[in-house]
Amino acid sequence: MELWKLINKEDEAIAEMFNDLKRSNAVFKIAALKHYGVLTDEQMAQFSQETQEQVARLCEYRR
Repeated sequence: MELWKLINKEDEAIAEMFNDLKRSNAVFKIAALKHYGVLTDEQMAQFSQETQEQVARLCEYRR
């Protein structure tokens, strides 16, 4: 049962990061990638200041 819970949790995280990719929700996907540790600070620095600020705000809500 614990294995099923782990698989389900990880599947939800992967879906949050990669399902339904489109420009209208790109910032949400970037924020999910940052939240789950897929994007590094160095990689985030490649985005515009506006995007970085939006992602930071979204990540604050997730804590």
